Amino acid sequence: MPRDIPVGNGQVLVTFDHLYRVRDLYYPNVGLFNHTDGHVQRFGVWADGQFAWIEDPSWIRELRYERDTLVTHVRLINEKLGLELICHDCVDFHEPVYLRRVLVKNLTDRRRDVRVFYHWDMSIRGSPLGDTANYDPATSSLVLYKDDIYFLFNACDQNKCGIDNWAIGTKRLGGAEGTWRDAEDGQLGRNAISQGSVDATIGFNLDIEPNGESYVSSWLACGRSYKEVRDINRRVNEKGPDRLISRTQAYWKLWCRKEPIDLSPLPEGVRDLFYRSQLVLRTQIDNHGAIIAANDSDITATTIPIAGPATARSSPTPSSSAASPSSRVTSSATAARSSRRTATSSTSTHPAASSPVRGTRGWSRDRRFCPSSRTKPRL
Repeated sequence: MPRDIPVGNGQVLVTFDHLYRVRDLYYPNVGLFNHTDGHVQRFGVWADGQFAWIEDPSWIRELRYERDTLVTHVRLINEKLGLELICHDCVDFHEPVYLRRVLVKNLTDRRRDVRVFYHWDMSIRGSPLGDTANYDPATSSLVLYKDDIYFLFNACDQNKCGIDNWAIGTKRLGGAEGTWRDAEDGQLGRNAISQGSVDATIGFNLDIEPNGESYVSSWLACGRSYKEVRDINRRVNEKGPDRLISRTQAYWKLWCRKEPIDLSPLPEGVRDLFYRSQLVLRTQIDNHGAIIAANDSDITATTIPIAGPATARSSPTPSSSAASPSSRVTSSATAARSSRRTATSSTSTHPAASSPVRGTRGWSRDRRFCPSSRTKPRL
């Protein structure tokens, strides 16, 4: 599935779906690892006893970028809640930290108690097992980690910095859906730690005047140790998250115009598309030079078998197209089993079948598909 408005800096890549939900988070390389495994990272709002996640059909969405930058400009309107949200997302051009600023506008003529919720459903290093999430009182933040990968989530509003509402718990085990369900009544449990297959939800309370506005700026620091993310969190607090967003916006405006190319003969729309294409392509390139083929994990949900003699694609015959659905399912299952038997027999007789190639992944582990670099091509 395509991803919208990606943001990154060559070390961290964050992608969204068309509903403005974070779906992929790559660190420390673009393409490796995906620490969400494609799962939805929710974002929602509670106001006056009513709640709506961002995927709710009551939202009107406009997803785009600020001009000539890798800073998003997302406009969200919910007439049922009487709210308008203006969101800016980016990955700092220098630090491995993802930032989001949410401006909440009260569209009614009464004072409002509004609560903004973020949900993190991590699968650190591509697996949900063995993760830990805990509240860190030293930084007033939430820390999620496994092995040598650490994430620290924190935020500031107009009055203070630090998290004071959170929930940490189990997800997708024993019927547990996740802590995001706790947010729907506007209250979070504030349990201190959880381990295993875990997720976390963080909430921020905003007191907004009639027809007024308020904001919350949040960040997710990425690092290889607790000390590293703690130091990044300190620098964000010292400089201010809004200043980091502004400097990232300025950096990318200069970056996309660094080459002296005369685009004046082109229409304005074509010039804008040229700059935008450069920026989006840059998000798909790692700082070490790797260029990824796709930035989403949806393809891993479908296993594509290698076609053999019994599974070669062909146009359906009239008799097969007229068969009942149950017979077509049975036929497909039989063909799949036949394909596996054929693949197994051919693999066992190949002289290189039991000799994996080091340093390769996926289908190229077998020497048949990854020949030695010393092999000369046949002319």
